Amino acid sequence: MCLKATSPEVRIVVVEPRTAAGGAVAALQRLGPEARLEVLHDAEACIARGLSGAVDLVVVDLALADACGRILDAFRADGPPLVIAGGRVDDEVALEWFRRGAADCVALGGAPDEALAVVALEQIRRWRAIRERGAT
Repeated sequence: MCLKATSPEVRIVVVEPRTAAGGAVAALQRLGPEARLEVLHDAEACIARGLSGAVDLVVVDLALADACGRILDAFRADGPPLVIAGGRVDDEVALEWFRRGAADCVALGGAPDEALAVVALEQIRRWRAIRERGAT
């Protein structure tokens, strides 16, 4: 999997518990060296970073459900896409987060764990297209 179709650098914020196993980070590293991953552990830092305009995608661990809600509320109009990732994502959970404004929901733990990387690429392409249309 490669990011060559997008700009040279992609900026992704991953919000996970301090004790997380890093499943989202490992999956996103499949995107290659052009992907710059920043790992945060709280909603407020993520909100500030996401609204700075320097982030293409935010991935939040489902274990931080309260943080997911606060981040989605803050990003409602101006923030980058937010993807929920976790081991317990089923259809019901995904539908709930879609209704709250998540761009996508991905279950982690599959072998190979490529779904998150594929979803990330699509959401980044959409976000950049929206921003380019807004700039013109």
